[in-house]
Amino acid sequence: MTHDFKINDTVRILDSHTRTPDTGRFTGVATVVKVNAVNLKINLNGVLVTVSPELLIHVDEQPVNVDDMITVADVGKLAYVRGGSGSKWTYGPNTLFVIMNVHDRIKVVKLGGDGGRTWTVPRHHVTVAPLESLNIAVSRNA
Repeated sequence: MTHDFKINDTVRILDSHTRTPDTGRFTGVATVVKVNAVNLKINLNGVLVTVSPELLIHVDEQPVNVDDMITVADVGKLAYVRGGSGSKWTYGPNTLFVIMNVHDRIKVVKLGGDGGRTWTVPRHHVTVAPLESLNIAVSRNA
């Protein structure tokens, strides 16, 4: 999966990956200065830092609440995935996925399949779909 960060985006490192308050070095708002295939280079408090995009969120995004994070208990559940802007990511925001595996990142597959294609995505890109919000019709054959 690709990320959706661009040069001059204002970002911050996820709270779970910031350094301790006494260093203060990896906290605060940063600006993306270079976008590489795998990592980003950000200007954080005047220091250039190379960082994985899965550790960043846009400043206007809400921080990840640990209570809302996906766990192993969510394997098999339906979920929405906030995808990247890369050419390989062609799914809309209302596309349902099935959570297949949960580790540092989450493996999902499109509900109904997509030629065997699976995606490994950062945890903060996945939201479990509440069953009440799904329009599912159940028919019973007599």
